[in-house]
Amino acid sequence: MWILLPMAHFSIHVYCVMIVQE
Repeated sequence: MWILLPMAHFSIHVYCVMIVQE
């Protein structure tokens, strides 16, 4: 289940990058 932590962190990073690009 520890794999969910880095996956969530990566998803949040991508989400923030998408907001900045818009």
